Formats: sequence, structure tokens, C-alpha cells
Amino acid sequence: MNESKVPYITLSDGGMIPQLGFGTWTLRDDAEDAVDTAIKAGYRLIDTASMYGNEEAVGRGIRKSGIDRESLFVTTKITPSEMSQRPQSQWIEESLERLDIGWIDLMLFHWPAANEKYHRETWDVLEEYAAKGLIKHLGVSNFNPRQIDDLLIHGHLPPVVNQIELYPYRQQIGNVKADGERNIAIECYSPLAEGRAAKDPVLEEIAKAHGKTAAQVTLRWEIQKGFITIPKGRNPAHIQSNMDIWDFALTEKEMETIASLNEYTSTDPEDSPW
Repeated sequence: MNESKVPYITLSDGGMIPQLGFGTWTLRDDAEDAVDTAIKAGYRLIDTASMYGNEEAVGRGIRKSGIDRESLFVTTKITPSEMSQRPQSQWIEESLERLDIGWIDLMLFHWPAANEKYHRETWDVLEEYAAKGLIKHLGVSNFNPRQIDDLLIHGHLPPVVNQIELYPYRQQIGNVKADGERNIAIECYSPLAEGRAAKDPVLEEIAKAHGKTAAQVTLRWEIQKGFITIPKGRNPAHIQSNMDIWDFALTEKEMETIASLNEYTSTDPEDSPW
């Protein structure tokens, strides 16, 4: 098993999260082997969700890898429909049971509910699980600053992560700035723009200068921006390739060139798409 080269980011609650992780969206039973492969390649952050329907397979992959549980950071998510049903603890218990890895490192709200009272009510329940040590950190996904502020005012524990769709073409400048002001870490999902970045001629040209691929350059750009990023993969070669981004760095000019690919230039966080 490879030792991990991935740096860690310090969260606002003092916890540490790996900056590069392995996403499992679209994986089903094949998540078991993919997660095992990813861990052996050096990934220590594994991201899943109840909605993905693969928590059991992800848990099997973690156990199959043989890695010490303390070495991993595992994220899952609760959906608005689960937040609206009583008791919310049922859905948390089901995720814990399906994963079968002892505890959840980070639980996210998968996306905002139409009725924000469900955020507050579910946050109270999540804080109870945090007090028991069954969830280590709390966060959100696809939230705007107003929705985050409601939780900051209501809860005792702050959201430490906002997982949003972010890549060179969709940089969500307003959301990134607002979350930074609230000391909330940005985590990029779909960080390769569903494969688009891997074929981008601008990124390919930069990649040639470093002997890398356009996908590796994209992930490196996200890392150097200070984001957490979670590419997914089935193919062992792709899983390994996404990990091999630690032996080069982008220049300031290259970072600016990649930033210029942004197609969504609004800086109003309320307008940020997801």
C-alpha cells in the first residue's frame, strides 16, 4: 500500500482533512474495488452519499483495503427528503450501519431543503451524534452564504466544509469569497467538469510543459487554489494518474491562464449555480 503524499488542510474546528480525495458518485457495487484501489494508491479521503446507493460497497472497500480506520477521512451526505422525515436519526443510523466503519468523519447536507427549518432541526440531531463521537465534523453542499449564516447563527458547531461544483469553467467566485470570509473550506465536486477538462486544448498545452495530462493540471490548479478536490474513477490507471500531481507546480502565469477559462463570471454568491 502506497504511503499518502496528500497534504492536509486545517478545518475551522481544528480538524484535518486531506486535500485530495476519491469521489464515488456514479459508482455502485464497483465502488468496493475502486475504493480499495484508491486507498492503496494513497487516497485517504473517501466521499460518498446516501443518495449514491453505494455506502455498503464503499464500506466494504475500506475494510478490504486493510488500512487503519484512523488513517481515513470518510464523508457521506444526508438529503433534504431525509431531513424532512422524522426521526432524522433514522437516516444517520442507516448510513452508519451501511458503511460499518465505526464513525463518519464528515456529514454534509447534500443540497439545501426548500424549507430551511429542516436544516436547523437536522443540524441539532447531527450535533447530538457529534457529541457521541459518531460524526466528527459537520458541513454542507451546494449552500449559499445566507443558508450557511442561518446555520452559523442557529448551531453550536459550525459547518466546516461547503462542497460545491467547481472547476476552471465554473469557479463560483462569489461563493468561494463568502465561504473564505466564514473560514469554511471549499471542496470541489466534479472537479474535471465531467471529463471536459481532460480534453481542453489550453490545459493540454500547459500539461505538455510539465509532462502531465490536462486532467492532472486541472487538479493541480484546484490544489494550488487551496481547495479540496475529489475526482472519481473506475479505471485503476486513472485513479493512480489523478494521484500523481505532487511532483510539479503551476506557475503564476499558468494559474492565471487557467482562471481565464471561467465561463461564469458573476461574483454574487446568491447567483452561484449548482
